[in-house]
Amino acid sequence: MAQNCCTHEGQNVQCPAGLPPGSGSVKYVPGGTDWAVPGRGTVFVPQTSFPACTPSQPNAPSATPPTTPSTTPPTAKPTTPPSTTPSTTPAPSGTTTPSAKPTTQPGDAPSSAPRYPVPNIQGPQENVLEAKPLNQPDSAVGAVPPKPDDAKAVDQSIERLKKLRESEKPQVAKAPPASACGPDVTDYVLGVLQMIQDTYKSWSDAERSKRCGSLYGLGFRAAWDLQGFTPSDGEDYMPEIFFQRAAPNYCAIPKDRCGATVAFFGYCVHAQVVNYVQWGLMNELCGTQVKGRIARSTRSVFSDYSAGQEVMSDLGADFNGSLDLETKKRILKDIMDTLVRRNQDDWYKMTGTDCALVCDQSAAQPWLENFSWGFQWGSDDEPPETKRGSELKKP
Repeated sequence: MAQNCCTHEGQNVQCPAGLPPGSGSVKYVPGGTDWAVPGRGTVFVPQTSFPACTPSQPNAPSATPPTTPSTTPPTAKPTTPPSTTPSTTPAPSGTTTPSAKPTTQPGDAPSSAPRYPVPNIQGPQENVLEAKPLNQPDSAVGAVPPKPDDAKAVDQSIERLKKLRESEKPQVAKAPPASACGPDVTDYVLGVLQMIQDTYKSWSDAERSKRCGSLYGLGFRAAWDLQGFTPSDGEDYMPEIFFQRAAPNYCAIPKDRCGATVAFFGYCVHAQVVNYVQWGLMNELCGTQVKGRIARSTRSVFSDYSAGQEVMSDLGADFNGSLDLETKKRILKDIMDTLVRRNQDDWYKMTGTDCALVCDQSAAQPWLENFSWGFQWGSDDEPPETKRGSELKKP
């Protein structure tokens, strides 16, 4: 090995100033080259040129064998790089630094290693970057909104989840059932009974006497009825009862068995049977309950509906009083359960009591709320007292 020879890109070159023989370049870095120096790790050499080193036989063999360059680079760099001769590395854009081509002696094989230029690094280098604490907000992206309190955050999360579920709610049409009772009219019927009681109290004694007398007078085709519970409301026969229209194909089907039914206090009942709750209340208000029972029994002696009419008449009579609707509803439910058990054999002889209680109440509700509920009491020439379902007092 020639004296003062180092290696650069696979060729023998004169060692940069301050580096011992056997040193070798490792890689290009911004502004120069890193060199592996025996015993010293890696040393930075600023951009310069490296003249060729001509091999020659030394007069005496060296006592020290060649040192293998270290491959473990230390983390520190020398603060003051040694001065060197002009660079063979391509100069940054805009400069005209000449490059010296190493001289190749006979017998030396040309190097096939490519010469890559030092990349032109844009922006700040790592020695000028400033570290910031992780919890320090960056003012360049604007103010950081304050963290909401836990209760508000939970409410906001629930609201977002609710909107998401509503937007993703599948619109799946329900298959119509084979058998279904009519819609549940319990609250609406109780609202009409309260309407009858309040209206009766508003009448004068003469008006009350006239109305009570009409219950047993002659010549009245429709002296009394709940609005919508009888064919006299505009239908030719009961299978076309109004409540079948509440949710077509989902309530009161099939028409020939369930078309005239409604759900009342958890039971499927023929609508004209439920109509008798008004008969019981009117007789209770007029003090003619005994006469009313006799009239009802005489009319329905040969009817399968007599048990149901009796139960409904008793419920109407028990409705009268000053209790609130919610309390009345709870008491009347217990009374009806008792009366149905007592008349079980006759009760289930009535048409429609076996219709399934599977009416889609949510589909029927808009119709029920918009329906004109009310009652007729007196001459059929007088208009009925009515209110929309949404205006009725309900439990």
